[in-house]
Amino acid sequence: MVDRSNKPLQQFAPTASENKKELASSNNAVLPQPRLPLPDRSTKPVLISIDQEQQLLDIYNSMCNSTEGSANRRGNPRPGYTGLYNMGNTCFMNATLQALFHTPLMLSIFSKENFMSRVNPHNKMGTGGVISAVFSAMMDVIWSGQYTAIKPQRFLRLFASQVNSCLADGHQHDASEFQLFLLDALHEDTNQVTKRVSFEQNYRGGTQIINDAKDYEQKSRLFACSPVNKIFNLQTVSELSCTACGEQSATFEECSLITVELPVHASRTSLHQCLSSHFSQTTLDGDSRWNCPRCRAPKRASRLTKLWSLPPVVVVHLKRFSIENGDYAKNTMPVDFDPVRLDLSEYLHENSPESAEPYKLYAVTNHSGRLNSGHYTALVCHGTTGEWLRFDDESVSTSSASGINTSEAYMLYYKRT
Repeated sequence: MVDRSNKPLQQFAPTASENKKELASSNNAVLPQPRLPLPDRSTKPVLISIDQEQQLLDIYNSMCNSTEGSANRRGNPRPGYTGLYNMGNTCFMNATLQALFHTPLMLSIFSKENFMSRVNPHNKMGTGGVISAVFSAMMDVIWSGQYTAIKPQRFLRLFASQVNSCLADGHQHDASEFQLFLLDALHEDTNQVTKRVSFEQNYRGGTQIINDAKDYEQKSRLFACSPVNKIFNLQTVSELSCTACGEQSATFEECSLITVELPVHASRTSLHQCLSSHFSQTTLDGDSRWNCPRCRAPKRASRLTKLWSLPPVVVVHLKRFSIENGDYAKNTMPVDFDPVRLDLSEYLHENSPESAEPYKLYAVTNHSGRLNSGHYTALVCHGTTGEWLRFDDESVSTSSASGINTSEAYMLYYKRT
């Protein structure tokens, strides 16, 4: 965790050592790590600046200027056809960034013209716009059509100092963890709520679920509200019911991706089966019994989680990594999914106001190989040409949706049609 208390604004001009140093490229990737906590920026002071906008512009320009070095490969590719050099076990970052750079709504928010007006410099939980500036700059360079490949060293350095140094230490990491931290930082940078108002959920559910949802929506807006969350955050509702007395409870939750388990005893599965299992009724018993407020004792209970509201972009994380008998293991089970259409209507709560419009696949993060010698790549549908591209670090090649390897697919990105 980065201590940002009393920390002055960094100088972001390139150093001589940065311009000369070339980190060894590696195809090794992802050893599952224990889930890292969300970054705590509560002690970080407001970025001190006479002209906040000019500071962010300087950071943006510094990132753009860093692509002028010999480490980057100039050319005339189509906009969005630019690769990212591997700087030593950074393919998890490269693949994730390519998926985000090709998310249309992110393009509209994090452009040079728009991102500065979105940043809330008074939110101490953010980076003062630093990570937003460097993310925007790199995305604009990717879409400039001037480079066939660039080296994202400046982004990695600022991610380490401003967001999470553990994920920028040159070791193998999980792509889903990296996205979690990056989106959280971008969210906090653009979170328009400066003084958060916390609240407790004491909802009963049942016939009151619609009123409960309205109350939650009003209160949650006083806690967090950003354009990033509006793009990715879906809302679920979990209803508990005591099997002894019938007491009910409802809890709403927001998350930027759906993590689904793969079946244990099967040779093949489908995304539909994984989602159906994820949103099926479960029983809380034994040590997991619910502390029923009416019975005033731990009781057996049923729990049913359903979708309540859906965002423009839905990300599904296929949980392929686990710990078995004290050792890490990877599940290479093929997971079948429709690249054209994803229908989430059957996973919606019966009282949800959502219209359940279908979603279309536009990006896939893949993981190939074993745990200690694996590699991340991204398969992305170009928003303008409609062409499927395979991003393998600095290498960019054309592909097709039919070329998706269902045993390597790790994160699926869908956008509302």
